[in-house]
Amino acid sequence: MKKAGKQDTAERLSAIVANSLDKQAKTQDLARQAYQSRTQFHRLFRTMVEETPGAMRRRLLLERAAYQLAHTGMSVTDVALNANYGSLEAFNSRFPKSFSDFAQPLPAHA
Repeated sequence: MKKAGKQDTAERLSAIVANSLDKQAKTQDLARQAYQSRTQFHRLFRTMVEETPGAMRRRLLLERAAYQLAHTGMSVTDVALNANYGSLEAFNSRFPKSFSDFAQPLPAHA
């Protein structure tokens, strides 16, 4: 496959995942949109995009959540539910781990 063809395929597969953020979607549902079996879709996606469809979806949801927390007046609970987390506890557990490289340590009180 030529470089342009690989990039087109990667962009098409990435778009399928990106367009699924506002609904509950399983890998099987995404594979159907790509006219592939779930196994074939997962294998091709990982090869072309260099992450799994599930990992990309979680990353995009958390990146959107970070943006919403920084730029909107949405509550943390609303942001967590919007990111498809079933509970605030699950979101609070995952969110800091995803952005630990960017987090600044809290200053110590003197």
